[in-house]
Amino acid sequence: MNAKVWLALSGAVLMLAGGCGVGRETGDAALIEANATCPNRSESYVEHYTCLGKVLAEVIDADGPEAGFAAMRALVAYDPIATTACHQAAHWAGRQVRESGEIAELIAVEDGTCDFGITHGAVENLHRIVDDSAFYEAANLVCGSIPTGIIRYNCAHGLGHALAIRSQGSILELMRSCGALEAADQAGCVTAAAMAYTSERASLADDVAVEIAPIPDELLGSLCETVHGVAADTCWQQIGGMFLGEIKQYPAWGVATCTRAIMIGYGARCANGYGQALYFQQANAGDLSETSMIATFNAAADACLTGPVNIDCIVGVSGAAASYWSAERSDFSGYPDLCGRYPEPVQTACREPELQWRGNEAFLQR
Repeated sequence: MNAKVWLALSGAVLMLAGGCGVGRETGDAALIEANATCPNRSESYVEHYTCLGKVLAEVIDADGPEAGFAAMRALVAYDPIATTACHQAAHWAGRQVRESGEIAELIAVEDGTCDFGITHGAVENLHRIVDDSAFYEAANLVCGSIPTGIIRYNCAHGLGHALAIRSQGSILELMRSCGALEAADQAGCVTAAAMAYTSERASLADDVAVEIAPIPDELLGSLCETVHGVAADTCWQQIGGMFLGEIKQYPAWGVATCTRAIMIGYGARCANGYGQALYFQQANAGDLSETSMIATFNAAADACLTGPVNIDCIVGVSGAAASYWSAERSDFSGYPDLCGRYPEPVQTACREPELQWRGNEAFLQR
């Protein structure tokens, strides 16, 4: 199971079967073979995941969504480093779904494999509904009946992708549109908005890619103030922290951003995102050894903000480490004690993200 969700819970994230099935083992083998025969992902990443997505769509079309999820699980077990390409391939396959009812059927068997890419891509496809009232009606049909939790959060993340395309490149309009969703879906939507802003593209799909209009850094506060409650928390955590960590100079940018966030009441959230950025910048992809995990954790935590938000920054580092582990392992057995060096209450706070990720995996595996 592959269940990394970018910051999804660190604050609290069908195609109809037709014809004769080719068999689950055949579907597993087909995706593993495609991973090896498609264009090399390190040289032609988009071509690689598009090719992989086409094979995944064929597996789903032949044997149904359960076979698709099984094939993705087999691929990640065979090649753990396939995680990111697997996510985008699942996005591509999910975007082949057109009808709201079929999207809901697919989500009903979502198990988090490949970072919820199937759900993200399928729900993103709702951007094709031009009429606003019809779009929000379909959004509520697809996501509204899902209980609050990790599946609902990722359904809402897919809505964010759809709204990014519908906003025609206006990040402010995208954030306002997230605010028009059901309250339970706003935070998940904002995560997709943050990704759209920092990547400057609304979607990786060639036929629907929309350039996102950049906004000056000093307007970030205004951007996050277009949503409220948990969505505003998530906005500062995402945009004020982790995702800008990929394109801004640290630590100067993170300190300045979180200092501004403190002034308007979102310092803790920003610090959490900052901590996650520190971890992911230093993490060695594919190396989950105890030595590597502890070294990366300690280096990131030692670089955390000082002052009253330092604990929140350390919690962010812990959340990133737990999500990193969750993306590559089927369970938390063998997870190193990263928080033991801290006194209370820092130690207990530091362990919270790990406990939350353990709960997510237990939910998805039930």
